[in-house]
Amino acid sequence: MLYSERSAAILERLGQKSAVTVKELSKELNVSVDTIRRDLKSMEQSGLLKCVHGGACLPDQDQQFSPFISREIIHVKQKQELVQKALRFLKDGDVAAVNSGTTGTLFAEELAKTRVQATIVTNNIAVIGILMGHPTIQIIDTGGMLDGKEKSLYGHDCEEAFLRYHYDVAFLSMNAVSLENGYTDFRLNEIPNVSLIAGRSDYTVAVMDSSKFETTSRRTLFPINKIDCLVTDSLLSPELKKQYLEAGVNLL
Repeated sequence: MLYSERSAAILERLGQKSAVTVKELSKELNVSVDTIRRDLKSMEQSGLLKCVHGGACLPDQDQQFSPFISREIIHVKQKQELVQKALRFLKDGDVAAVNSGTTGTLFAEELAKTRVQATIVTNNIAVIGILMGHPTIQIIDTGGMLDGKEKSLYGHDCEEAFLRYHYDVAFLSMNAVSLENGYTDFRLNEIPNVSLIAGRSDYTVAVMDSSKFETTSRRTLFPINKIDCLVTDSLLSPELKKQYLEAGVNLL
């Protein structure tokens, strides 16, 4: 198993519980304790986790506030599943908005495999890089201030650019959703962008993996029924799915 595979597996386990031990990782990944210790030290130097006595935890013990690079490789399979569902909403001739976030990045990777003729307006630097040069997709870069940690653009110029267009569909990557508190996010620079996009779109699609359900982040974005469709993966529990459907959420 390569380092990249081990690091992804370690972060996957940290996404499931608050801390992991060197011994359990060594056993689960079938490598030596010394290898795990070196991996954890390298990951700590990259800002992916925090080493503690006998193991590691995510920075600040909170996955939802962790850096873009660590969120980017957590729950990848679930995110790939849900973005494939979300692509159904994009049609030839559409003008679509995609905001910043790791799910938006995976959405772009799946979109790049298609020949949909569409225009994508985005502040997501990773999305721009992935779709740049695509034969049937036009990319409009919002410009603005650069948030290096989130690989995104923000600020007045960014917001003005989003306001110049009307969107057939918006694909919104947000941090948390709950029946009581609705959609919330910790990225204060991104909140104005998400609000603007939603207000100028004919149809809004929230793309959120099942780990984000019944969690709450720092700032409120929308009440639970504000978004037209909430797309998630098949790991959402039947109980939660039933609760969301009974609350009137259009859940796919």
